[in-house]
Amino acid sequence: MSIKSNVTAAIDAANAYDTATAALRKDCKGMEREAVREAMLPAVAAHPKYKVEVVDGKLNPESPKYEAARRFLLRLLNDVCPSSETKEEVAIPAAILKAAKELALLCSEYEGAKSLASKALATAFAK
Repeated sequence: MSIKSNVTAAIDAANAYDTATAALRKDCKGMEREAVREAMLPAVAAHPKYKVEVVDGKLNPESPKYEAARRFLLRLLNDVCPSSETKEEVAIPAAILKAAKELALLCSEYEGAKSLASKALATAFAK
């Protein structure tokens, strides 16, 4: 296949995935996250790409394609039913915010400013 046809195939696959996850969101509306996982698990396990045995409602870790099926199930679950866990927001003291702005301004004069600022902070913490 040529680069162009591979890019087209990738875009088509992404569009198909987006369409399928949108339909799954509608199908699973109102369901708890764990119930969605339990409903999708047999279909993922039985797919010809994975063919993973299900034991006691879980993918069998002894199956050759276990890890790939587990990762796909988790990815699909996160796309269909995002985790409700939220990260705790950290309050940034004014002095630290001011110093960060000064560092950002100094680094902005160089190529790769974000990387430079990150490395400078890591170096400062290491000392």
